[in-house]
Amino acid sequence: GNLDAYFGTEVGVKFKCAKSSLMLPKCDNVERRNQLGALPPYFLLGLKRFGSDLSKIAKAVSFPLTLDMAKYGFKSNLELYAVIEHRGDTLSGGHYVAYVRDAGDNWFLANDSVLSSVTAEMVLQVEAYMLLY
Repeated sequence: GNLDAYFGTEVGVKFKCAKSSLMLPKCDNVERRNQLGALPPYFLLGLKRFGSDLSKIAKAVSFPLTLDMAKYGFKSNLELYAVIEHRGDTLSGGHYVAYVRDAGDNWFLANDSVLSSVTAEMVLQVEAYMLLY
């Protein structure tokens, strides 16, 4: 998945000088890796849902209720507690709703002032815009 790519090792990275934009000598074939020193209390993942023309990318994206962080060197997992969904076809139009989980593992759809009960399976089918673990 994309987290695997984010936390993976990128080989053959080339670095440029920030001031001159020239390639730095002896820095043309290095490895780069993103790491977290510790898991944050809240882990928010924003998904790219809009193209350069502001049209919506409606491709299905699967995501888990429990994010397994052991493969990234952490001892605990992260539990999904909210999902934000954009409903509409473009960035300039549409509506945002939130799916939230309470302490009893019950899921709810928050749509303006209306709160409706939903299932976890329904949450996993939405076109997520942001995932909150």
